[in-house]
Amino acid sequence: VSPLRWRVRGRLARAVAAQPGIGGPAWCDAMSDLADDAEDIEFWTSPTRHAVGDGAPIDILVERVRRCIAWLAQRLALAEDSEEQAVYRAAYAQAEALRANLERRQQSGTTRIAKVELDALVDDVSRGAPDPSIIAEAGHVPATSHPGNVTEMVDEVFWWDLAPSRLDLTSPWSAAERETLAQAGVALPAPEDRLAADRRAWQRPVLNCRKRLVLVVHDGEGGRHPLWGRIQEQFRTGWLDVPLDQGLLQGDGDVVNRLGLAASPLEQNRLPAPRRWWRLDRPIPARETESYTSLNRACHYPHEWVLTYAASLMSGGINEVADGAMLKGSLAHRLFERFFTEHDAWYDLCREAVDQWLAHTIDDLIATEGAVLLENGRGVDRQQVVTTLERALLRLLDHLNEADVREVQSELPLAKAFAGGKLLGEADLVLVSARGARAVVDAKWGSEPYRLREIENGEHLQLAVYGYSLAAPTWPSTGYYIVTTGNVLAPDARFFPSALGAGGEGVESIWARCLVTRNWRLQQFERGEIEVNAGAEPDADSEPPANALKIPEGPNRFDEFHWLTGVAPFR
Repeated sequence: VSPLRWRVRGRLARAVAAQPGIGGPAWCDAMSDLADDAEDIEFWTSPTRHAVGDGAPIDILVERVRRCIAWLAQRLALAEDSEEQAVYRAAYAQAEALRANLERRQQSGTTRIAKVELDALVDDVSRGAPDPSIIAEAGHVPATSHPGNVTEMVDEVFWWDLAPSRLDLTSPWSAAERETLAQAGVALPAPEDRLAADRRAWQRPVLNCRKRLVLVVHDGEGGRHPLWGRIQEQFRTGWLDVPLDQGLLQGDGDVVNRLGLAASPLEQNRLPAPRRWWRLDRPIPARETESYTSLNRACHYPHEWVLTYAASLMSGGINEVADGAMLKGSLAHRLFERFFTEHDAWYDLCREAVDQWLAHTIDDLIATEGAVLLENGRGVDRQQVVTTLERALLRLLDHLNEADVREVQSELPLAKAFAGGKLLGEADLVLVSARGARAVVDAKWGSEPYRLREIENGEHLQLAVYGYSLAAPTWPSTGYYIVTTGNVLAPDARFFPSALGAGGEGVESIWARCLVTRNWRLQQFERGEIEVNAGAEPDADSEPPANALKIPEGPNRFDEFHWLTGVAPFR
């Protein structure tokens, strides 16, 4: 839930998932689509920031809490079922308590509040009332982590882990402070009052239970909960003691029946085993456009191609925020793009000018497109990313100067006709040297050993696709730039003298083999045959024709449809 409308928050969520942060290209594109809601979005997502040492103005906080209260009141009025009403009623009460506390401070003349005090206030008003819907699943029942929250009569109560209770009775106030507060009319609860309140809270689940109370008690050296001792003392009969551990370990199948839990036997169903081939009763049409990704799927993992493009299956609507190598690689791409977009004559820049640009740009880039790196506890990770990006750009410039490059185009859209339709894509870096030679470079965050093996084994299909897309008429040189190492990997050293991996198969040959493989797969699709390269053993029909690409032996570890291809039996 959010104070923003569902259409607004969905659009913003997709933007932040792609580029975590506020102010990056994805965010700005979303804001252009949501211009009518710009004021609300600005209020809820871009509040004025305040230094931790200075604290925050209370009047600004009160205004923000009032907006929350107004929104919660609206949601509470529209809530239909009792559970939803309970959630919003609790949130409304907590927000009101926070507002009242802040306004009391305001009336006493306090104008600012420190972060640690505000955190304590928020914790205080929300303590003891967790939201069970956070972990709710289908068929869930109302749940709470504090016995005092059971305030209504219910038929059944299941109390998991009735563990020993150790109430912390130490006071945060000194004796002098307690005396001063007492003189001012402030009566702090005594330890015996707190113990009595705790005992009353223990009794609520028992007294509010109409039919059946199930207490799960774990034996341990710390003793047992006082409530359990009181029940044993006052109720000699009328309750059943079922030792679960002993019964389950000894294979006592009657344990569940003695507990009286409603449980129906479930029929065991075996999950489908992996099959090498799926066969349909109709042909699967080819696409009019292809890209490196779709060609790779069609040639190597046909089931992924069919499920993605023919069946139009896609991931669910939950947006996963980019992080890890994916995020870091995106930041590197954006850094290179911004540098070469802002500096046409980059080769005339001195090292000091590049360093100054990096110092400003990387911080802005992380704030707007990689904000997850600003989270608490990620300082080391963030500094490693900053250092890697700085070194990567400087090493890239060294490679370009060594190759006497004079023109750089970044994130260049590609479109070219081929025998099977139209080929689309986007090249990370397209280079032209002083002598007119051309090259296309794809930037990768890491995995240098894997990319080297790819070139050595003639499996660099991505470079072949980019090479064909820019062949006009001669083919450009191709290569990978590895951000973490600062090395260029290429099947030849025509363009980059210090490239690693030189001597691999040429991209022209790989492109020709790609077309042979794609035609073979399209013939299978025409017959309704789909090879599932996801764990099942290949057969005679899996053998590709002569001059085709080598088909990987194992499944794709990035297969989004892994669970749709069958589950191998446990051994």
